[in-house]
Amino acid sequence: MRGSAVLFKENGRYQRGIVGEYISGNVLEVYLLGNTGSKMVARSQLIQDEKPSIHELAIGKLVLVEDVGSSGLMREGKIEQIEDSVCTIKTNNKTWKSDLNKIRIIKISDLCP
Repeated sequence: MRGSAVLFKENGRYQRGIVGEYISGNVLEVYLLGNTGSKMVARSQLIQDEKPSIHELAIGKLVLVEDVGSSGLMREGKIEQIEDSVCTIKTNNKTWKSDLNKIRIIKISDLCP
């Protein structure tokens, strides 16, 4: 819905934005954070930028995680282990830990037009 925080992939990198207007069909206007411009993005390409509850996380779940070495860069991976405040994530045959607050679940968007 309008004003929702979202992530979308462009040029191989995930960007953060805010949903603006419903354009047509399944296309929404998304305002880029830190930028005055906007993009037209298919609804199916949007991921809600909200922290999941611990109950939504499961081993094998496909997630986006902020890269520890590159602030703001998101990487896709799968959950391998869940602990109290961190998850072990596997991305491109590399395993590492991430704070639960930096994990976003990749799922089909249920944003309303």
